Amino acid sequence: WRSTRAREPVWTTLGAVADERNSALKGGGRSTVTSERRDNDDGEPSGECRPCTVPVEVLLERLQRHAPDNRYLERFLREPFLEEILAEGALRMLLQMKKCAKEVTEAYAASLQAMAMLSASGRTSPRGKGAVVLDVCCGKGLMSVLLSFLLPEAKIVLFDSNGAMDLAHVGARPNLTFRQLDLFAADALEILVDAAALGHACIAVGTHLCGALSPRLLDLALRADPVDGLVLSPCCLRGGLGGKVGKLGRKQRLDPYHVLVATLTELARFEMAAAADASAADAHDEGVASAAEVALHPEGSAESVYDDWVTSPKNGFIVVCKPRLEASKRAGATPRAGQRASNETSAHTRVATHPDAGGTADVDRVTPPPAATRG
Repeated sequence: WRSTRAREPVWTTLGAVADERNSALKGGGRSTVTSERRDNDDGEPSGECRPCTVPVEVLLERLQRHAPDNRYLERFLREPFLEEILAEGALRMLLQMKKCAKEVTEAYAASLQAMAMLSASGRTSPRGKGAVVLDVCCGKGLMSVLLSFLLPEAKIVLFDSNGAMDLAHVGARPNLTFRQLDLFAADALEILVDAAALGHACIAVGTHLCGALSPRLLDLALRADPVDGLVLSPCCLRGGLGGKVGKLGRKQRLDPYHVLVATLTELARFEMAAAADASAADAHDEGVASAAEVALHPEGSAESVYDDWVTSPKNGFIVVCKPRLEASKRAGATPRAGQRASNETSAHTRVATHPDAGGTADVDRVTPPPAATRG
């Protein structure tokens, strides 16, 4: 997404152009990157571990307080690896935040979506062999640590712009690696492609990405051929389009967050449809495939999922299956991981649809997501 001076913001698959005119890209500490970049070295993560000052009993009490009403917290407290997390200081540090219960529910929601997509690919084992997960803008990395136990044979790569943060937990798990990455750097796509190519199936995950990070990650994931799918949970959107989302939400008495999730979902659908049309045209022109053969390869899918086991009002996920993964799902899909979520959102929510001939974002009416039901 980029600014166009006096005109409306433009959704584009050419990548975001971070210039000083674009308030969505320059505003706020996490609008373009998750933290300050470290420039005094090569970006190697710090292996230093600060001591966890919160007693184990207090950590458990914070989780147990909400567990009776939450499937994810209840499961986490029963996980066989919880004892190892509590015993290892570098891992226990991830739970000492006061809002750790919310963080755990978000980590499970994203992890289970990614695991279901990897399973549907048919190219990974139940323990994750052959799988690669890219945790983009990982922050503290709780989701990656959780996945490292749930998929012990998967390769999980954490990306963040802040290489100076405490990353001792990465060294505590054998299948975790970290790479410093600014999503708006010129080589961001190349770095993600290289990491995705480490396995047979790859899912990119971004949870609570702020500002222009969400559309930027969507852009990169769709253009990175080895990435099969994306699980994206946006946090907010700033700048011109952010204002547009808020205005439409107020006009239709909808939560602007639902409008944001809908906008990104529709954008993913449009971009995959456009790519599929272009591929089909190229194949037809070159005589590579007949129309029937092209039809066997779906264009991909994108859906909005609202998971109300997540103890946060920002519990929306854009789940994107690119064509290769969508074809595997249709051929013999394993069902999506059981979550209490709203999955039937294929038709609702268009806010900023694809760019029209003039390069501006259209705005349509938005219908609210269906109410989530307990599963």
